[in-house]
Amino acid sequence: MHSLPEISKRKRITTKTCGKLGALVIISISLTLALFVMLSGIGSTVQAKGTTYYVDAEGGNNSNSGTSEAEPWATIGKANALDLDPGDQLLFKGGEEIDGNLLLGALDAGTAKMPVVVSSYGEGRARIEAGKGKGVSIYNAGGVEVSDLIVTGVGYGAGSRVSGVEIYTDRGNATKLEHIYIDNVEVSGFGDAGILLGADPEDGTKSGFRDVRITNVSAHGNADAGIKSFGYFSRSAKGWAHEDVYVGDSYTYNNRGIPDTDHHSGNGIVLSDVNDATIERCVSYNNGENNNYSGGGPIGIWAWDSNAVTIQHNESYHNKSATKDGGGFDLDGGVTNSVIQYNYSHDNAGAGYLLAQFPYAREFSNNVVRYNISENDGRKGSYGAIHFWNGWRDRIKDTKVYHNTVYVSPRVDAAPRAVRFSGKTTNTRLYNNIFVTTGGVPLVAGQQSGVLLQGNDYWSSGDPFRIRNGGTTYRSLAAWRRATGQEKNGATNTGMTVNPQLITPGGGGTIGSAARLSTLAAYKLRTNSPMIDAALNLRRLRGLDVGPADFYGTSVPQQRSYDIGAHEALSTEAHERTDKDDADEDHE
Repeated sequence: MHSLPEISKRKRITTKTCGKLGALVIISISLTLALFVMLSGIGSTVQAKGTTYYVDAEGGNNSNSGTSEAEPWATIGKANALDLDPGDQLLFKGGEEIDGNLLLGALDAGTAKMPVVVSSYGEGRARIEAGKGKGVSIYNAGGVEVSDLIVTGVGYGAGSRVSGVEIYTDRGNATKLEHIYIDNVEVSGFGDAGILLGADPEDGTKSGFRDVRITNVSAHGNADAGIKSFGYFSRSAKGWAHEDVYVGDSYTYNNRGIPDTDHHSGNGIVLSDVNDATIERCVSYNNGENNNYSGGGPIGIWAWDSNAVTIQHNESYHNKSATKDGGGFDLDGGVTNSVIQYNYSHDNAGAGYLLAQFPYAREFSNNVVRYNISENDGRKGSYGAIHFWNGWRDRIKDTKVYHNTVYVSPRVDAAPRAVRFSGKTTNTRLYNNIFVTTGGVPLVAGQQSGVLLQGNDYWSSGDPFRIRNGGTTYRSLAAWRRATGQEKNGATNTGMTVNPQLITPGGGGTIGSAARLSTLAAYKLRTNSPMIDAALNLRRLRGLDVGPADFYGTSVPQQRSYDIGAHEALSTEAHERTDKDDADEDHE
């Protein structure tokens, strides 16, 4: 599928001739320029500006020079005959449609300082109609920027099996191709991913790309995923295929999945085989409904087999699956040293926040989930809003989950929980979270092996308190504490079962813009909330760096202690209390 042949050197469109006279002229100019540089003190790096090529499907002609708006070419085929040089630009007429499949090969590579640019000119964005083929293919090339385009395929049902914008290498020897930027591109109607970042070298090394930015993208109506990456997978591998990957300010939606395939499909954003990656300020929704793979399902935004991934300030909702998953966010098999923070998950079929380790994955350890909000996730099956799933002897290790706020109401034909453990974990810690359920939904369920819960609030909204540990159901916090040792810090009892006094729990709804997540007032604390200043101080007690701010961007702590949950409140009463305490200290 991805084993494309290396593209041979093509004859350049521009003919370059140089006789003896021309050579003498060039030598003379070069000597003059060198003398000028020495006398003027200009630095040694002199970069020439590249050539700009224009394509206008309606007003162009392939017999034109192609190097001005007045003489554009007419087809993508003509552009494909080029060997682009660093600094060159290939521009398509804005507001027009052009049929074809643009291919940038190794001989079209630019550099980080002088990238090859593919974009639009004039008013609006050009639309590339790719049919069953790829819209833009970047093969074994770095130093490329693609922007201000609309790329469309015919859809999976009409025969598309490829990606809209494909960035791919099969070079070996752990080669890293640098600088791929995709910005302000809308891509839809492809049978694979909207945007694909891939590597599959024959020698099985961690070749891939470095310095990748995917921003302001709308990837919708594709089959397998909106945005995804992959590399050569090996459980025994060291390192990762792609490095320094950034996905920001993008929308992935209505990527519905592929029925009857041999893998999960219908993901919004899924990164694998990446090191040092960020996904932020993205919105992912209504993905995955056609996935019927029995082995697993899609997630709105997630990562697997990766290291140092930050997923933050995103909204993921109404994601689905005909079988498993269909959740909001996920750190999955082989993820290490990563964090999910400041996100809003709601109304997903699966878990709001999943932590999972699948068989034969690399180690899963040292991950954090903090300052997130979940509203009514687990709308199908028996998922927890926060869900741990371990299917391998190398367990989920050293995971910290703190300062999150969870709200779960019942659902017909589903069995949601606030927190669920499926399989054993090692050194898993849940601190200072708010768990709110209604209608008898269990607060915690599953075997709590290798788990410690401290400083959390468990509020069942007046319905019976229910926590299940293995086959035993506990009807009070005190009974659970006595039997299991949970919610104790040495001899001191921790944890509460009180109304956290949230503004309007269950009333968060859809925000639809990551830039407006701070308007999610439903899960702020009222000024009389018992959560204020009631959290364990994890910096002092556990040596944890809890981060600089809460979900809403308020610095933490505001007072002498932290608040339980995702919101750090600052009330008038708290101000007055602190001012009085400080005054008393000054008089001592």
